[in-house]
Amino acid sequence: MVQDLDAPRWQALARRAVSRRTAPWVLGHIRSLGLAVDPMARRLLDQGEREAVQRTLECDQMLFRLAPTLLEGADPACMVLKGRAIEGRAYPAGVMRPMVDVDLLVRPGQRIRVRQALEALGLRRTWRSRSGHIAMWTAERGAGAVEVHERPLCPFRFAPMAADAAMAGLNARAVRGPNGWLEPDPIDHTAFLLIHLLEYIYADMRHLADLALWLRAVRPDPERVVDRLREWQGLAAGAAAVRTVATWDPDAVDPALLRMATAQAPGRGPQRWVAAGLRTYAGARVRWTTRPHGQWLEAAGLMAHLDRPWRWLASWTPLGRQLTIPKESED
Repeated sequence: MVQDLDAPRWQALARRAVSRRTAPWVLGHIRSLGLAVDPMARRLLDQGEREAVQRTLECDQMLFRLAPTLLEGADPACMVLKGRAIEGRAYPAGVMRPMVDVDLLVRPGQRIRVRQALEALGLRRTWRSRSGHIAMWTAERGAGAVEVHERPLCPFRFAPMAADAAMAGLNARAVRGPNGWLEPDPIDHTAFLLIHLLEYIYADMRHLADLALWLRAVRPDPERVVDRLREWQGLAAGAAAVRTVATWDPDAVDPALLRMATAQAPGRGPQRWVAAGLRTYAGARVRWTTRPHGQWLEAAGLMAHLDRPWRWLASWTPLGRQLTIPKESED
């Protein structure tokens, strides 16, 4: 029971909550349950809560700076991805979803328009993913960051993302969210959130909470979600995410989604055994130690949960990269 935690474990919990931007949620539970907390852990959580709120407010400010040029109007340049799109549909009123950055998905043919708008607002590109499908743009003073997605998923890991047809389909199915901005269709967004959890499947409580709340609120059609996972070659990642959410919050997951995703996931034999073994090891490590897992576990976990891992491995070669990178991502 949480009330039986000793000081070192309270402090470990606090450090993890701060690093994952979930300190406000942890403090909310502590207050509602009236728990006695180790003083040092409480100081860490209080500081983490202040930092998370400040960062979220900075992201909100950035989002509304971007809205007039990139999100509003009949033909906006971008869709809103994750973040406020999840909060608007899934989070209860008055509950803050901590944000680290603003996620935008560039619509087809709008890359130059987006870059010019960001530069006009005084942002500059500070980081770009190896595949070129994501770039980070930041303000000079560091207050607020924008993660610009040219493709929602890495084309090295999920081959259909390299094709224009995938983006055309996403664009055609886009819907207006509660705030009036364009966002992916709920089926597309569900598939994306499931696959996205792959990169954080061992530790990130924030994205896990997003998925649980999203599945409860949206209740997407299981067959359509699985069809989209198959189309994007993300069945292995999606099935692992569905199992994870079902363990965390069983009532959030439609039993049909769990059954269908698990049954259709590829990776028979060694790959499936490796993936299951890594999940078991990672879960035990999180449960019984206070040390974060190493990068080797992230890398092995990513590969073990890909439908076609050899394609990702080939992307590390010059020829493989040339065959898989999206053309529009090249400057």
